[in-house]
Amino acid sequence: MRRLFWLALGATVGVLVVRRIDRAARAYTPEGIGRSLSSAADGLRDLADAVREGMAEREGELRRALGVEDDADAPGPDAPGPDAPDGFAPDGFAAGSRPWTHGPGIPGRQER
Repeated sequence: MRRLFWLALGATVGVLVVRRIDRAARAYTPEGIGRSLSSAADGLRDLADAVREGMAEREGELRRALGVEDDADAPGPDAPGPDAPDGFAPDGFAAGSRPWTHGPGIPGRQER
């Protein structure tokens, strides 16, 4: 009876080990890697969506706390002024673009 018990236990452990090895081997095939990458991408996409929702919620809280109007039609900081040429901001650059420049007093800045 004891031998039968140990035989059954050995067979069960052997089947479990073989199944686990087979699963690990399938994970390293191109299909398995593709599956894991797609699930990781889905997780990152879900995380990004959750972060965006949290940011929008927090921005709304801050706007209400500061009494700032939540006006979607209000022009942003890069919107062209009334006397700017069509499509250009008042500083002469295209609306939405700001070239990176050195600040005052930074070595390497060339005055024009």
